[in-house]
Amino acid sequence: MKEHIEHLLDFQRVTVGSNLYELIEYYSSLNKDFGIISNSIYDNKEKWKYAGDLESKLFRIYYANESIIRISKGYQTNLRDQRIEIFDVFSVYSLSRQQIETFLTCYHLYFEGVSEDEREFRNLTYKLNGILRQLELVSHIVNTDKRKQGLLSEHEQVLSLLKESAIYKGADIDLRRKYENPKHALIEKKSVLMEKSGLGRIQQSWKLYSNYVHSEYISDRQYNVFFRDKTGLIESICTTLNSNCRLISKLIQLLSERFNYINQLYLELSETQKLRIDLWNRSSEALK
Repeated sequence: MKEHIEHLLDFQRVTVGSNLYELIEYYSSLNKDFGIISNSIYDNKEKWKYAGDLESKLFRIYYANESIIRISKGYQTNLRDQRIEIFDVFSVYSLSRQQIETFLTCYHLYFEGVSEDEREFRNLTYKLNGILRQLELVSHIVNTDKRKQGLLSEHEQVLSLLKESAIYKGADIDLRRKYENPKHALIEKKSVLMEKSGLGRIQQSWKLYSNYVHSEYISDRQYNVFFRDKTGLIESICTTLNSNCRLISKLIQLLSERFNYINQLYLELSETQKLRIDLWNRSSEALK
C-alpha cells in the first residue's frame, strides 16, 4: 500500500509539474510497451480482416512518438557564431496533431461499437476516399499510365463492394452519390469522434496544434512569448506530452478490450506502468 501511494505521488509530481525530462522518461517507457503491444498483432498472426491496416497505423503512432521524444529533449546548434539551445515546440505540436488524427481514424474504423456491416462500410468509404485523392495526384504526373490503371481497377473493386452494402442500398440518390465520392476519409466529424472516444477535451489541443500547422497568427504570438520565456515553452511541451500519454493509454485500453493476447500483455506490464496507464485514462475521463 505504501509503495502504491509513493507511485501515485510520483506520478502527480511528474505530470502536474513541469518536470520535462522525467516526463519524457515516462513517455518513452510507455511508448516502448506500446510498441511491443502493437507488434503482438503480427506475432500472433491475427486473422481479423482489418489487422494489417490497424497495425500499420499503430506503428505510425509509435514512430511519431519516438520523434516527439527526441525533439522534446532539445538540442543545440550554432547561429551567427553563438551556441543556442532549441526546443522545437512547433514540430512537437505538428506531430502531436498527427497523433490525434491517427488515433481518431483508428477509433472510427476499428474500435467504435458499431455493427460489422457498419464497420465494413466505414473502411470501404475510407479506402475509396484515399484512392480518389491518389488518382487526383497521379493525374498531374506524366508517365503514370500503368499506375493510374492500377488505381482505377482498385477503385472499381472498392466501389463495387460499397454498392453491395445494405447501408448504400438503403440510402437515397443524393446520399448514394456522396458515398460514391466521399469528400472526407471519415464519415463522422472529428469533434464527434473525440467525444465518443473519451478524449473530448483534447479537441482544444488539436485546434491549437492546427493553428501552428496552418501558420496562423496565434502561432506567431505564442512564438514571441516562448522566445522571451523559456519556462512557458517547457510547460507547453509538458502539457503536450501528457496529452500524448493519455492518447496512448487510451489506445492500449482499446486494444486490450479487443484482443485477448494484448490484454494478457497488459496484465504482464509492471505494476507501476499499469498504474500510470490507469491514471492517464482516468484523467481523460475526468477531462471529458
